[in-house]
Amino acid sequence: MALLKKGICYNVLNMKDEAVNCYNGAIKLDPKNTKAIYRKSVCLSDSKKFDQTISSLNKVIEKEPNNALAFFKKGNVFNDINKLDTSIDCYNKTLRIDPNFLEAFEKIGNCFMRLKEYEQAIEISTK
Repeated sequence: MALLKKGICYNVLNMKDEAVNCYNGAIKLDPKNTKAIYRKSVCLSDSKKFDQTISSLNKVIEKEPNNALAFFKKGNVFNDINKLDTSIDCYNKTLRIDPNFLEAFEKIGNCFMRLKEYEQAIEISTK
């Protein structure tokens, strides 16, 4: 747990590499530590290491298939790399797990706007 907290502190200080090293240490001690894996993915995403971010999020999802936050973050990564259809799929998985995850509706609407699918954007915004 100490490595996880240390990683959080490094992340707050914007010392992403140090944070990832701490999270890796926590994961090495407990490979099932999805909190450490998720927090590592956040740092990787902040560092624009999107392939590694997706890989980390997939590990979280493999261990916790009903982790709505992991699917949401994965949708954000695909949104960042302009894979909007995949992003929408991830947000929809988020909503299947947690129908009250309101931010996922907003993100889907934004994706449809970027895809110039305005009617679908309107439809999702009324849910």
